[in-house]
Amino acid sequence: MGATYNSVMIRAKTTQALEKKFNAVLRSLTREYGTDPYNGTLSTTDGLKICPDKVFKTRQEADKWLDDNTDKWLEAVAVKCSEAPTQKMWDDKKKDFVTPPKGNWWVVGGQCSI
Repeated sequence: MGATYNSVMIRAKTTQALEKKFNAVLRSLTREYGTDPYNGTLSTTDGLKICPDKVFKTRQEADKWLDDNTDKWLEAVAVKCSEAPTQKMWDDKKKDFVTPPKGNWWVVGGQCSI
């Protein structure tokens, strides 16, 4: 079996908040795709390694580095990103799509087994 790179952007002010939000992402992926160890999502990674000193200007740069520096069956890796997501996102409080706020963004990526 092979692997494919996958990532998400998470906004978090602290590493503790990042871990909590990443665990919520994993729970959501497990609900949607099940527990198949070859489902191609970040739920097939083993934990989270946070690299707070790695800061990238764009998500594209962060994704390139993460793709080159993560391995199948190992942890997902989180790096900081100066750029906010470009797509609008759902705001539960406003009940509408909004432009993502700037600051405190992380790109979390890893090699996902398929």
